[in-house]
Formats: sequence, structure tokens, C-alpha cells
Amino acid sequence: MNNLLAYRETRKLANSQKVEMPFQGRPLTTPTKVLYTGLRKLWERQDIIPNAFPDLETIETFLMWHASNAKGRLNEKLSIKTLLYKVGRFGCMYDAVYHYKIPDTVLDLARYYVSTDLAKELGLEDAEYDKECTDWIDIEIMILYLTVQDEHEYRCNRYRMQLGCIFMLIADDGERIGAITRSDSYREGNIALCYGDLNLFLLPAQGSSSSPRFRLEIKFDNRKNERGKKNKYIEQSYLLRDVPGTCVVSWILALVFMDDALEHYSTPSQIFERETSNTMEIPITFKQSKMHTPLFRRMEGPNNRKLSSTLAISSISVTADAQRVVAAAGSRQHFTFYCIRCGMSNALHDKYYDQDKDIQDLLASRKRLKRELRDLPSQKESTRAKLAIIRRSIERRKTYIRKHGLRKVRENHFENLLKPSQSSENSESEVPIPPVVRPELSNILYPKVFDSKTTLLAIEGLIAYCTTTSTLHHNSQKMEWITCGKGA
Repeated sequence: MNNLLAYRETRKLANSQKVEMPFQGRPLTTPTKVLYTGLRKLWERQDIIPNAFPDLETIETFLMWHASNAKGRLNEKLSIKTLLYKVGRFGCMYDAVYHYKIPDTVLDLARYYVSTDLAKELGLEDAEYDKECTDWIDIEIMILYLTVQDEHEYRCNRYRMQLGCIFMLIADDGERIGAITRSDSYREGNIALCYGDLNLFLLPAQGSSSSPRFRLEIKFDNRKNERGKKNKYIEQSYLLRDVPGTCVVSWILALVFMDDALEHYSTPSQIFERETSNTMEIPITFKQSKMHTPLFRRMEGPNNRKLSSTLAISSISVTADAQRVVAAAGSRQHFTFYCIRCGMSNALHDKYYDQDKDIQDLLASRKRLKRELRDLPSQKESTRAKLAIIRRSIERRKTYIRKHGLRKVRENHFENLLKPSQSSENSESEVPIPPVVRPELSNILYPKVFDSKTTLLAIEGLIAYCTTTSTLHHNSQKMEWITCGKGA
């Protein structure tokens, strides 16, 4: 008996110490865990009422305390939208950590309090960045500046090429940066676009003197809300463009040969000199050993000058470099990759959705149900269930269209982007044109004369640039030469 009493006291002491609360329920993704952990620590820091029960008044007091002490990104105080978002996340966190589901009515009243009384008491308001849209002319200016005018030197020449390739991928497919590079919301996994996600095809010949044509098919299965879900992915096709400087297929082919990723070809000339069929596509196979190799990779370490063979580049570092390039190229807008997505491929997709009768019928039904949800509170639960069914039906239809119906539209998209443009509505006319600092890239990526060897010469030129040495300058001190070799 004494042993049991002693054990009870030991457990009482252990339970009285502050421990990390485990998450209950369905498995949570890394970003959700980070969000919930932050909200839990914030809740435990407040000293209004120790171990307080989350009734309406306590939640309102907690929100007032948090809004009074926190700083906003754009304004001195948090925005109303940020606090409204945190109300919903707080309810989910409390259920996962403390195993109690706060009633929806309490959370709805807390949101109303944020929008009215709290906003008036603390002078809160909504603020957001101006979301600029980027067109294809802007993309051409960015890539032109990055490749032939940018005086900044990276530790590895391939890094410059990777950044330009990412610009074009997002412009042509409208995906988030996290579907291509390692998402910083999922830091625990080195998950990014790999060679196993690519399919390459040699297209039928158009004539005896024409250049070989290729079709690149990419499977994106790391998209937001679809990671780790079987059959949740989207495939996009990419075709050659006449101008190598803005042809994502040419740039990716250069990466493929630098990494020696093809099964039967080691140089670009071998695949370009291959005899093509007149009637069918010929698949080009990748090496099994390269299937899990990321296309876009970072250095082996923060102070290392060698490109890693396995570590994918992160979305944060790519975004930071892209913002530097866009600002240096003369743009005065706040740049994120969303600027490209909302102005390029997403606009193309939305236009196609607007023409689909099934989607328009579903959207009309959703609008009607939302009106019923507002006007008929007694039928709230059944209306919400119907809305969930409509939402899933819309997503299924959009997924089908993206996988099948958009193929012809995307072919026309590439056919209509054959020649580079000269100006942009978003560019600043008074900004002087920078001088060409890499004439070797200018000549191959933007040739004055196009022939059957234009693409081949561009790929070989990109490989030569990426595999040669680069002189670095840091703090006005010349650093040693760096080489990024084949298969790095």
C-alpha cells in the first residue's frame, strides 16, 4: 500500500510540471502543428484567468489582450482579417490540444466582437499588399535581366538558370512555388519536383529540314491540400517555343543533360540527331537512379560553394532571389510569385472555367445555398451539408478540366507565345536599359536568326555556361573560382 501511495505522489509531481500537450484527432501536417503550437503558447501566456474555460467573455478578453500587444506586418496593429482567421484556428487548436470543441455559436459571436467592438476600441482596420498581376511581357523582362543584364554573381552559375526556369514554370502552369521547390511550410521533408515527375516525348517530324520537337509532361503531386493523397495531382504539358530565352522545355532539357538523367543519351546532339517517327510520339526514358533527384537544388551548406546532389532548394530562398531580380529589373511593385500566378496561367484557367456549363450550374447552386444559409437559420445544418457536396463537385469538375479539357488550350497558349515582346504596362519607361554583361547567353537565348539548330545551340550554350567557372565578389573581395560540374 505504501508503494502505491508513493507512486501516486510521484505521478502527482510529474503531472504538475508543465509538459507539451499532444495533438489529438486526425494526423496534422507540419504547418498546422506550428500554427497550433503558437496559439497554444499564446493562450497559456495570457494571465487573465489561470486555466480559464474558453467561454465567450474569456475568448473576447484574450483577443483584446493579444490585439493590444501584437504587431501587424503592414500596420502598427494586427488587421481585422488576421484576428478573424485566428478565431477559427483557435477553436481547432483547442479541440486538438485540450479535447474540447468550442461551440460554433461562441466562435461566431467572437468573430462579430472582433469586427465591431474590438475594431472600434483599438482602431483596427484591414490592410493588405496591392496584388499586382504579371503578364508575359513582364516575365520576358525578368528573364532577360536575370540572364544577360544582371551583374550579381551567384556562387554557382546553375543557380541563375534554376531561378529563370522557375519563373517560366510558374508562368506556364500557375502552380504555387511549394509545388516546385521544397515548401518551407513542410520543412521536415525534402520534397520537391523530381525527375520522376517528368515525362519527355519526341514528337513526329514536321518536315525533313525542321528541328526536332519535344513535349514535356510534368506531374505536380505536391500541391497545397493534396500532398500525400493518392490520385490527387495534376499533369501539365509544355511545348517548345521558338525563342529559347523563354522556352521552359529548352531550359529543363539543359538541366537534364547536366545531371546526366537520360537513359540512352548523354549529350543534346545525340537526341537532336535521332531519327523521328512520322506518326507517333517517342518516349525518352529517364534513369531510375535519378527519379528522386530534385531538379532545383541548393548548396550543400550555408557557406558551401558546391551544389548539392540531393537537397532541394527552398521556396523562401527562391522568393527572396526573385524579389531582388524583379526590383533590379526596374519594377516598383511588391513582387511575390502570386503576381505571376494570378496574371498568367490562372487567368487562362479561369477563362476556360467560365465557358464550362457544368461549373456555372454548380456555382449558381452554391450562390442559392449561401442565400438560404443566411435567410433560413433553422435549416443551417442541412444547408451546410449541401454546400459541402457542391464544393466537392466543383473541385472534381475543375480537376477534370485541368487534366483533360485544358490540353488544347495550353497548346494554343504555347503557339501564341512565339516571339518576344518589347514593352510592358507594368515596367517603368524611365528606367534605363541595363547593359548586356553576358553576351554569350544573349546570343544563344535571343538569336537574331532562327533555324533548325537554334534550340540545340541554346541548350548546349546553357550547359556550357552552367558548367564553367564563375568569379564571385563579396564585400569587394575577390573569392576563388567555383565549378559546378555535370551531375552535381
